[in-house]
Amino acid sequence: MATGTLDARGVYHYGEDDAEADFSSLLNLGMEAISEALAYFAGPPAKRQALYPAPPGSRWKDTTGSRALWSPAPDGTWRRHQGTHTAPAAAWSDNFQGGIHLRTITAVIPTVLAADETMMVTLANDAGTFAMVSLDRVERGPASTTLTLRYMQVMNSSPSGCRIAWQIVEL
Repeated sequence: MATGTLDARGVYHYGEDDAEADFSSLLNLGMEAISEALAYFAGPPAKRQALYPAPPGSRWKDTTGSRALWSPAPDGTWRRHQGTHTAPAAAWSDNFQGGIHLRTITAVIPTVLAADETMMVTLANDAGTFAMVSLDRVERGPASTTLTLRYMQVMNSSPSGCRIAWQIVEL
């Protein structure tokens, strides 16, 4: 009688007294079943929402609507993994000799972070001038994350808006 077992997704793991027992270590390679190793999924949002809890370490790409990329939240639900934030034009808070203009942007991002995660940000628009953005502070909330950013523009004193691309990264 074989002593193999089924994992949570119904994939058979060979046991040592199965007919294939001589090859069990080769067949399993000391790892989880392939159903446990799947990490990248794609489909409509309704199928993503039905996959609960979200498999740890996985990603989901919506194939309709926003086409957003999602990853597992600390509570096992799905959360946005990357996106953009648009900041409207506003007056510069600091101006320095040589044409350097600075201001602070506060961005509320619709995703939550685990304790071992932070955000990576970059400027995502072509302002027609030299500009950059840097991450100053990350505040974790129960339903969102607030980013404090410093936006700098060189040789253009006209207030301008900007679009920031963000992505969750592990520390």
